[in-house]
Amino acid sequence: MLLVLPAWQRCFRPCLRKQPPPVRRLNGAQHIAYTSVVVMGLGSGPTGLTIIKLT
Repeated sequence: MLLVLPAWQRCFRPCLRKQPPPVRRLNGAQHIAYTSVVVMGLGSGPTGLTIIKLT
């Protein structure tokens, strides 16, 4: 829900406000992509250790 709200506001910002959108480092899609890469990277550690222990 946290990432959907900025996208929703961006779609209707011209109708609601006259000021430009705030400048941010990452947009919503980039934030989701980079967060998922970190989560998958953290998940690959335990699975790698499990494979090593089983063989």
